[in-house]
Amino acid sequence: MTTLQELEIRVTRLEERSDNQREDIRIIGSEVSKILLTQDEILKVQRTHTQKIDALDKKFNKLDDKVGKLDEKVDKLATVVGGHSETLAGHTQILAGHTQTLAEHGQILAGHTQTLAEHGQILAGHTQTLAEQGQTLAKHTRMFETLFAHFGIPLPAEGHQHN
Repeated sequence: MTTLQELEIRVTRLEERSDNQREDIRIIGSEVSKILLTQDEILKVQRTHTQKIDALDKKFNKLDDKVGKLDEKVDKLATVVGGHSETLAGHTQILAGHTQTLAEHGQILAGHTQTLAEHGQILAGHTQTLAEQGQTLAKHTRMFETLFAHFGIPLPAEGHQHN
């Protein structure tokens, strides 16, 4: 059987672990926010590149009417479009990496959430045990006070322990 002091120590340790896990969750949440901001920036760049490609496509259609210079301008546009395609491919790879990181962080968060729930249950159990032991202690104190009073024994002074 554990003492009240041992239970209080265990509760304190569990509270410290819970605080540490809350901090871990806060840090991971901050990292996820940074990833989401980076992902938003990449999407903006992709939109800009898509708009540029659309603009180049319109130019291409206009240049089509100028048959004499068509080959030279088409080569330039093909180079630009190729560069944008490579950039978009790179951004797609970055987004895939961020998606994987977000999934991993989601799993970590789920684990911490489960651990916090388990610790909450343990703390609730310890709290219940402490309350029950407090009630038992109060009953025993009243019983001893009644017995001492019944037999005319003076109660010991508080703060002194007699063995």
